Amino acid sequence: MIELPRHGAVHKIDFKSPERVKFTARLLMNGREMKGNHFMVHYRAGHADLEMKFPATADYELELFAKEWEATGLYKPILKKKLKVSVADASGYPTVMEAYQNSSSQLIGPKRSLLRKGKKYNFKIIVPNARKVALIDGEQWHWLKSDSATYSGHFAVNSSKVIVAAAFSSQTSRFEYLLTYDIR
Repeated sequence: MIELPRHGAVHKIDFKSPERVKFTARLLMNGREMKGNHFMVHYRAGHADLEMKFPATADYELELFAKEWEATGLYKPILKKKLKVSVADASGYPTVMEAYQNSSSQLIGPKRSLLRKGKKYNFKIIVPNARKVALIDGEQWHWLKSDSATYSGHFAVNSSKVIVAAAFSSQTSRFEYLLTYDIR
């Protein structure tokens, strides 16, 4: 069993990774899969960073799965580890969509699944090769400002779900969903 250190509620595992391989994970407690978004994977040259938040202090089992970017079908299991968690954070992460993984995006903030209606948040995300990035709040589109591949903006959220979307090609106005947040 791996005992995760007490350095706050966000736990990170950095591992070497072949290029063009994507990962997903599953978190179990007492043999049952935990509902919610408790992890995010960030990719960089030759590495993948698994960032996790655990909803309670407890013993968990982490299952890690991988497949090649272009592969169809199921991910293959590659790792199963028992973890002892002594610091919890139930805030989770936003829902990660396929385009987020495929674009090697990296969320800087906000890193929580649930946002409060009417409250302003600083949205910041790195989206390589994006032409435009928007925050879609109901019918309202807010454009994030670009500084190279980093997009940011300060917005109040007002609908029941907020989406971060990006356009990648100058040939189309099609936007792909990267992340979704629930609003209450």
